[in-house]
Amino acid sequence: MKRSKEERGAVKARKKIDSKIWQLCSEYFAQNPKAILVDVGAFTGAFENSVNPLGKMVLVEPNPGPAADLRSKFPQAVVVEAAVGKEPKPIVCMYQSVKYSGKDASLWFESANKNDLKLGPTFVVTQKTMDEIYAECSLTSVDILFLNCEGGEYEIFEGPTKFLEVTKMVYIHLHTKCALFRSKEYREKRKRIGQVLRDAGFTMTYGMDNLDSIAHIVQLWRRM
Repeated sequence: MKRSKEERGAVKARKKIDSKIWQLCSEYFAQNPKAILVDVGAFTGAFENSVNPLGKMVLVEPNPGPAADLRSKFPQAVVVEAAVGKEPKPIVCMYQSVKYSGKDASLWFESANKNDLKLGPTFVVTQKTMDEIYAECSLTSVDILFLNCEGGEYEIFEGPTKFLEVTKMVYIHLHTKCALFRSKEYREKRKRIGQVLRDAGFTMTYGMDNLDSIAHIVQLWRRM
């Protein structure tokens, strides 16, 4: 579907901010070769290829195809094949393409507006909390937590958030691409995520503060 002029402008602005954050992360990893990265929604590993972390990596990806690729591309990384949410349970994921090729990003969000998004086949995956993943991977200190998980970020911050106590930076994509995520309910969820981060001692140092962006919102938060 062709994007409107407003949406094209919003996407362009978001990509510019995203590019700057990737640059900041790349510089951080270059200066801190032992820095630890956790990437939730790692998909193809594009972020890792760009910012080149040299320390421990934990890559979380619910889609079996990309998860297998990540194991091959990054043998030094711990790949967790799971979704992340507010509680541990099996959940239904839905591929974002009707013609699923095995490489599509997966939208795990069960209640996504099916009339708004062209969703493909479903699969079942284990959902874990961030606290569980940190514990299972023996993460007592994390330099950068990258959350780009197709709507999963909303649930993550409704669950236990002890993981924030040992995290230095949170780089987050707040998705707004379907009607459900642009609803008043989800705008309030975005506000709450910001408050949870502030309460945990974080300050947004770079990113978008427009919670109504139609291109989804990217933010970098640092513990001050």
